[in-house]
Amino acid sequence: MTFESKPKDEPQDFAPCTWTDRKFYESLNSAITKRLQAHKYEIRKDRRNFGVEVYLRHGSCRVVGDKHEGPHSIIEEYDAESLEEKAIQNICGFIYSHPFEPFRLEICLRFSSIRKKPESPNGDYRQMVAAEITSKTEATNFMDQLFLPRIDRDQLTSKVILDEILAQRYQNREEHERICNDILNRGASILFIAGVYCRGMMDIPSIVHLILDHNYNDANLPERGHHCGKPHCNENVKSLLRDLNAFFARKIERDGKLHELADNEVMPIMNIPVGEDKETLLGRGRYGTVTAVTIDPSHHYLTGVSGSLRSLRLG
Repeated sequence: MTFESKPKDEPQDFAPCTWTDRKFYESLNSAITKRLQAHKYEIRKDRRNFGVEVYLRHGSCRVVGDKHEGPHSIIEEYDAESLEEKAIQNICGFIYSHPFEPFRLEICLRFSSIRKKPESPNGDYRQMVAAEITSKTEATNFMDQLFLPRIDRDQLTSKVILDEILAQRYQNREEHERICNDILNRGASILFIAGVYCRGMMDIPSIVHLILDHNYNDANLPERGHHCGKPHCNENVKSLLRDLNAFFARKIERDGKLHELADNEVMPIMNIPVGEDKETLLGRGRYGTVTAVTIDPSHHYLTGVSGSLRSLRLG
C-alpha cells in the first residue's frame, strides 16, 4: 500500500491528512490494522483452513521522493503500531534531508499461512509438521538444494507444537513435558523438527536420543563420522544429514567480512524464472553465464524490499 505526501485517490479506509498532523498517523495505524484483519478473515472464513494460521512473511517500509529515495526499514513484527513507528522515523528522516520534495510512503506486507493443528481432532501432529515442511520446501535454491526459509521454519518450532508431537508418543504427561522442556532449554527445536521431517522416518525416541544422549542441538549438529552403539542410530544420522542443511540456510548480511562457505552449505538465493525457463539469463560468455537471482527476504537485511542481484556461473 502506498500513501502520498499529497494524497490522491486514497483508499476509502484512509483519511487524507497532512504529514505534520498527529491525526494522520492515527489514520495510518487504522488503515494498516484493517488490512491485516481483512487478510486474516479471508483465510479463516474457509472451514477447510481450520488450524491454519496467518503470519507476516516479509515486510518493508520506505519513503520514495520525486528525486531521492529515503530511509527504509525491515518490518518483522505483525503489528500496526510497529509499522506506524517505522513510518514516522522514515518520514521524519526524509523531510529532514529533503524538506521541500514531495514523497510517498510505501508499505509492503507479504503474508503466508501454515497449518498448526491437524484437520481432524485426532490427527497426527508429526505427519502434519512433516507435510507443512514439505510444502514450504517445494522451491529449491539456485543450486537445486532443498531450502526451508527461516520465517516458515520458525512457525513450527514453538513449545506448543513440540509438546503435541511428544504427547502423541509419550502417554505420561510429566514425561513428555520434561522432554519438551529439555529440547527447548538445550536450543534444539530446529534439530527436532528436522528429525520429524527426516525422509528415513526416524521415530520420536531416536530424535530425542540424539538430543538428550548425544547433546546435539541447533548450534552443535550431527556430522559425518557420528558413531553410536545403539541400534540404527548411525543409519538415522546418515538419513538426517541428507536434508539437514535445508533447515539452516545462511543469513546474508552486509558486514564487510570474508565468509568461508562449506561445500554443502545452503544459500537462500533463488533463481528468477521467466516463462517456462527456470532462470533469467542476463548474458553468456566464453567462461560462463550471468543470471539474475533473488535473496529470500527472511534471510537478509540489505534493503527494505526483496533484494535481487546478478549471479556469475562459470563453466
